[in-house]
Amino acid sequence: SIVEVWPELSGEVVVFSDANNIYNRGALRAIASNFADESVGAVCGVKRIVDSSSSDTPVSTGESAYWKFEGFVKQRESMTGSICGAMGEIYAVRREVINPHSLDDAIDDSLYISLKAVLAGKRLVWEPEAQSFEHASASFSDEFKRKARIVAAALQTMGKIPQILNPRKSSIWLRMVMHKVLKWFAPVFMIAAFVSAWFLPSGAFKYAAVGSQVAFYGLAAVNLIPPVARRRIKVFYLPFYFCLGNFASLYGIVRWLFGWQPHLWAKVNR
Repeated sequence: SIVEVWPELSGEVVVFSDANNIYNRGALRAIASNFADESVGAVCGVKRIVDSSSSDTPVSTGESAYWKFEGFVKQRESMTGSICGAMGEIYAVRREVINPHSLDDAIDDSLYISLKAVLAGKRLVWEPEAQSFEHASASFSDEFKRKARIVAAALQTMGKIPQILNPRKSSIWLRMVMHKVLKWFAPVFMIAAFVSAWFLPSGAFKYAAVGSQVAFYGLAAVNLIPPVARRRIKVFYLPFYFCLGNFASLYGIVRWLFGWQPHLWAKVNR
């Protein structure tokens, strides 16, 4: 574990990675260059999705689009302070800002460690020249399980560092709420919006509210029809992945509430 290895480390900067990804040439050099700035306590690189098959799938297309958008947001966050957590595939931290004994109960260690650097008064920055490449999940069910596990682990981890949401103690509390918390709980708002639309007074606004949501979810559901799925019609990919991710988030919330999140990180097929 990280706690056991930490005393053996001697460098000023510790780099973390997963076992299923590869870096671009010069990634570590790009990450290390940020630590010349004493205000920087942690650095996160870019996650890129590559498809192992000869053509795109809903999961690979959706996840790739998701991480491109995340990268766009994180780059702007980094320009104005700190980003809202690092990705386990590619990040580094100043060893001095982390207490290794506090890591025992952290399930999402990348989120915990990187946000601890922010709470220590340092910046968590984005490095676009450091890139990590990995394959998308092999199936819908694998991606659903992965997303649900991420949300449950993140919510559990947030319970270990609630001060990150405290305006008096955290410089990024507002962007954490906007970027992370609202995203995790988005399916709750989606369900509320869908149900409440049916109770609106009859009229053009109600028909538009109900019709647009039914049409969107219909586009997502069409991808579950075998003949359509086999034809790989890309117009259905993003609505499907959006719904898959949010339903997985909802299940992740349930796992968190009922304590169903195991401490062992399960591997998914890719």
